[in-house]
Amino acid sequence: MRRLSRVLRGFGAITIMTVAGLAGAQGGGIVIQVLNGKNGQPIGNEHLVVFTGASAEAVKEQNNHVEVRTDAKGEALLSVDSLATSQIQVWVDWHVLCQEVPKSTSYSVEDILKNGLSTSNNCGPVKHPLSPNHFVVFARPAHFWEKMRQ
Repeated sequence: MRRLSRVLRGFGAITIMTVAGLAGAQGGGIVIQVLNGKNGQPIGNEHLVVFTGASAEAVKEQNNHVEVRTDAKGEALLSVDSLATSQIQVWVDWHVLCQEVPKSTSYSVEDILKNGLSTSNNCGPVKHPLSPNHFVVFARPAHFWEKMRQ
């Protein structure tokens, strides 16, 4: 009976790993992780607006978007339809993105799924290792006057 239990447990673990692997391989989702560019801490429980499009130009027009919320670890799962979405751009409410010109920069879904990507970080020296299906966004809290302009 113990032997059967071990076999079934092993089969369950293999099934879970296979399902997780297939989800990543099929481009089913991207984990967006939002980090404070100054100190590397996760920015949790924040509202994100993700602009999507078939091209960089389509993303700049900001016609199509998805809204997601980060968890306590600063992570949110974005489901991606790889036929309709080849580029994304992420905005974090009440935060300033740590990029030169955020509105003009979009990121390749294919590159994110294959290798992982991160935005540039002009707010500080923080870097984060890349892994497939992960997109790291660096931001910082907005100052009072920046909030007033939003």
